[in-house]
Amino acid sequence: MSLRLRLTLWYSGILAITMLLFGIVLYFFLNYFLYDQIRTDVKREAMSSSTRIQKSIALSQKGLVVDLELESRDFYSTNTFLQLYNIALKSYSRSANLQYYDQTLPIDQSAIDKLQRQVNKQEDEIGFFQKTKILNQDFLIYYLGILDNKSNLIGI
Repeated sequence: MSLRLRLTLWYSGILAITMLLFGIVLYFFLNYFLYDQIRTDVKREAMSSSTRIQKSIALSQKGLVVDLELESRDFYSTNTFLQLYNIALKSYSRSANLQYYDQTLPIDQSAIDKLQRQVNKQEDEIGFFQKTKILNQDFLIYYLGILDNKSNLIGI
């Protein structure tokens, strides 16, 4: 093997490793900052929407309960889906764009239990993110706990 071929292979290998490391660092850097911005936007939208939830007293088989309803607002242009789950009534209130696609975002008992633990620990922020797939599309869901005046979890 000639010296020219060995030097070419040596420098090609160094270049390949350098490009690979640069690509990996760039990927994780962009992934972190883009997801951080998306999470910030989703959390801000959830906090904003939680202030516009309409609460009313309703009579059900369980007695008097607080009924939760989303304020009507158009979210078609923002690619934001809102869903409100009333724990006592086990009912959903969905934004217009979520109703258009005839979908319900998944809420399982583990999400309710996790929010309840956050309420019991009296954490400052009662919410968490979860990644899921719906109709083969990746979704980032922010579960935000809705509390009543006595700091009881009444909705998500």
